[in-house]
Amino acid sequence: GDYWFILDFGGDDIYDLTYDPDHPHGVIIVDLGGDDVYRAESDFGLASGCLSVGLLLDMAGDDRYDGGSFGLGSGYFGLGVLYDADGNDVYTGDTHVEGAGTCGLGLLIDEAGRDIYDAAVYSQGFGFVRGIGMIHDREGSDSYHAGGKYKDFLRYEDHYLSMSQGFGLGFRPTLSGGIGAIVDLQGNDTYDADIFAQACSYWWALGVIYDSSGNDHYQMFQYGQGAATHMTLGVLIDDAGNDVYFGKGLMQGCGHDYSCGLILDRGGNDTYTAYDLSQAAGSANGVGVLIDNTGDDRYFVKNKANTQGYGNPRRQFGSIGLFIDLDGSDQYDGNGHDNFYWRTPSKWGGGMDIELHPADTTEARK
Repeated sequence: GDYWFILDFGGDDIYDLTYDPDHPHGVIIVDLGGDDVYRAESDFGLASGCLSVGLLLDMAGDDRYDGGSFGLGSGYFGLGVLYDADGNDVYTGDTHVEGAGTCGLGLLIDEAGRDIYDAAVYSQGFGFVRGIGMIHDREGSDSYHAGGKYKDFLRYEDHYLSMSQGFGLGFRPTLSGGIGAIVDLQGNDTYDADIFAQACSYWWALGVIYDSSGNDHYQMFQYGQGAATHMTLGVLIDDAGNDVYFGKGLMQGCGHDYSCGLILDRGGNDTYTAYDLSQAAGSANGVGVLIDNTGDDRYFVKNKANTQGYGNPRRQFGSIGLFIDLDGSDQYDGNGHDNFYWRTPSKWGGGMDIELHPADTTEARK
């Protein structure tokens, strides 16, 4: 039903919730314990602020949230917050769910547990015009999946739009975009998407992923992992862990059309794999930067002509691709080499692999 306030003290509960946007009102749900099931029977039905404020606080239990569209921490001209304090939880939805904001603020905060996030599009830390959307996951080895429903007919017949997982989007050419972010602090996490995702943005927006620790796996097809298109910024920062970055193109530090894409990995033995226009690639007056601070890393590309430090001339101006590896014994299949400076065939692109903190060999010489 359509409720204004629910307080539940315990038990394994089932909530079937609706909301009528023609008659907006605030909604507060507080559940203090139990393995609960929350189901949105209409759009805006679950932890959604549609022209209002929607709050859902669940304090314990292994819960399941089926959010439909515009739910699970959705701020649509309002404030939507979902807070889960504990448990191994499952979040599923379609559009504008799991920390999504349009002219509003949408937050999904999960404190603990091995959680699963699944959505179709415009979700999982998504910010549209004048909106901020964020997932904040404190701990647990989590799984994020976005895509698989709405085909990207503009580019492919066999790939799907994701536009999620730290994605900021504007309305080209009239309205600048919002801020989309994922902040994940602990756990071995998996990020899976297809087109436009994983710290990516489009048209005067900001997309961010900050992952503090864990052996993480980032997998998608195109436009992501620190990528930005059309006067915008995409930033992926991973602090620690042996991470894997995998995809086709326009990713892993790629900026296109007066944009900047940055991927910064601060620690761990990491593996980067891409096909083209990736790993520090600037295109159409963009800037692409890849920085890996430390670790024995591996970098693989298919097309050497526009990867690992690529910056092409365009519109009587330049692009910049800057590849930097600061430590470790690294392996390359592409333009780079361990302990080496290089320039690529592009006009303003190149890279360096150096030992910023070389090993102390004093004792060995003695």
